[in-house]
Amino acid sequence: MRHFVHAALVTTLLGGLAASPALAGPWDIGGTIAVSGINAPNNFSQNVTLGAGSTSLDGGVLTLTQTLVNEPNGAQWLVLDYQVTGSGPIAGNTSGTWELAAEVPLSGQPNSLGFYFDWGVNGVLDTASGTLFTPGPNPITGTGEVFVNSTLCLYASCGYINTSNNTLGFFAYISPYSDLNAAGINTATANEFQIGVETQTVPEPASLALLGAGVVGLLGVRRRARG
Repeated sequence: MRHFVHAALVTTLLGGLAASPALAGPWDIGGTIAVSGINAPNNFSQNVTLGAGSTSLDGGVLTLTQTLVNEPNGAQWLVLDYQVTGSGPIAGNTSGTWELAAEVPLSGQPNSLGFYFDWGVNGVLDTASGTLFTPGPNPITGTGEVFVNSTLCLYASCGYINTSNNTLGFFAYISPYSDLNAAGINTATANEFQIGVETQTVPEPASLALLGAGVVGLLGVRRRARG
């Protein structure tokens, strides 16, 4: 960062930036995520607080762990990891319909979206290579195979933006759940599901105007200093 000797110049620059905070993360941290499940392993609907940490779902049968991962370009991943708290698969009935869904509040209008999902066992994501999906590298860690979805909708998962309440929704759906076996995933042992969504928000026009005012002030001080 360049240092300025003139005190008035420094004051004007910092004043302009203070009025225009850095671009906030895309997620409305502290807001409410509406999560629901069908046969995962029971049917449930619950509200949880958006933010890094773990929460019990489905009467304590599931543990939802949220992780936020920043990207250099200002985007941020939200990773939701659902894992059976005790023992048993994440589907109560492998022959029935299975779904996990979430609707997450945003801090602003998103302008990009990345997406991935995978099943796993005890914290280890599956590396299946069956015929149902085309696995690819984990976009966060770069290792391990996951089912990357760049077009938002695939056989088992979709994402959508709800502009009426500024939320981003996504869900995974399999019917019957046993179809996952064709992807090389053992539905009898998979006790975890992980889904990650990446986005960033557009700066508010007011913030851009305040930043511009700071730059104009800086130019004015420089002109006065030269005079």
